[in-house]
Amino acid sequence: VSTQSTGLLPMGNHGNYIVRLGHVVSWLGEQAEELGVEIYPGYAASEVLFHDDGSVKGVATNDVGIAKDGSPKDTFERGMEIHAKMTMFAEGCHGHLSEQLMSKFDLRKNCQPM
Repeated sequence: VSTQSTGLLPMGNHGNYIVRLGHVVSWLGEQAEELGVEIYPGYAASEVLFHDDGSVKGVATNDVGIAKDGSPKDTFERGMEIHAKMTMFAEGCHGHLSEQLMSKFDLRKNCQPM
């Protein structure tokens, strides 16, 4: 197959590795847990929690197991507040928690364009 017909460029990967991102993430999670990091897979953070002085306290998760009409299902679980000495946000610059932080701390104040 020629590059003209496919539009693809030939790539040289000699000496490199091809991995599944899911496997890398799983392995990294294991490494972090061995170091004492608590990981909560399957629980999405819904809001940032703040101390009275305005510093980040942690995150809260949503309630799960809620029917479309708002009533609790048999699988209902109340959301949790997770407090931490350090909270790392890695959802990208336009995630809903990042937006909360940008608003709270006016992080877009001197950005161009606003």
